[in-house]
Amino acid sequence: MKSFLQTIVEARELISDPAHWCQETYAENEKGEVIKWRSGKAVAFCAMGALYRACGQEKFIDGYFGVINEAFEGNVVTANDEGPHERVLAGFDRLIAFAKGTEA
Repeated sequence: MKSFLQTIVEARELISDPAHWCQETYAENEKGEVIKWRSGKAVAFCAMGALYRACGQEKFIDGYFGVINEAFEGNVVTANDEGPHERVLAGFDRLIAFAKGTEA
């Protein structure tokens, strides 16, 4: 299994291009239709969808929900759905900095 740091770096990369980022749903296909984050047809993700996709499971990421919310200045879902793409990437950057400080 990937470490938390590996997971969040990969998740950030998944949505680094705004064309692969979405709001108000975990994932979308190339037509912009809502689809499950696990689907092979998913091409765009919200912050949580990207975290789940990078990890491959929800339970692992859910164990870090408190620190994820802190990095996103309150709530990752709100930051994703109400903020611009840059705000979401900044949240990932704070999360990565935190994880680098806690993992050997």
